Amino acid sequence: MLKHQGKLYKAVGGIIAILFIISAVIITFALIEFGLSAQQKQAELQRQAYSIQAKSASIAKALEGTWLYNSSAGILIINITNYYTEPVKIVGIVVFFENGEVEVINETYTALNGIFTFPKTLLPGKSVSIEITAPSKPKTVTFSATTVEEATVVAIAAKPYTPTIAN
Repeated sequence: MLKHQGKLYKAVGGIIAILFIISAVIITFALIEFGLSAQQKQAELQRQAYSIQAKSASIAKALEGTWLYNSSAGILIINITNYYTEPVKIVGIVVFFENGEVEVINETYTALNGIFTFPKTLLPGKSVSIEITAPSKPKTVTFSATTVEEATVVAIAAKPYTPTIAN
């Protein structure tokens, strides 16, 4: 009877050992699977972030803003042109003047050449021109834009207009 009981204990111990090894293998497989899926998700998020950064850079290069200040009339003309392949929305414009004043142009704005509602959608190849009263010469003119699906936002400094002189 004691010999039979000893074999029974060894059999039960063997079964427990096999179950322990199987459990360890299953847990190891689950941890590896979890680690791989986490890495794939992280890689996808990085791809999306790089895609948004690349699109932001493309939009920033493709939008052109110029301004012209007429000191005798006290008028500032801001022109924004979309050379990007998709429509973009101009969200707003901020003008810093040399006298320290700041003009924020967003939402609904009454300019000298009409009423503008922001965000203003610009189709590819189209421009918008806004004329405002300027208390002094601008230091900087900056505008922000976004894609139509609003996945990315860029801020761009407009440049002073310099006419080209033909020789």
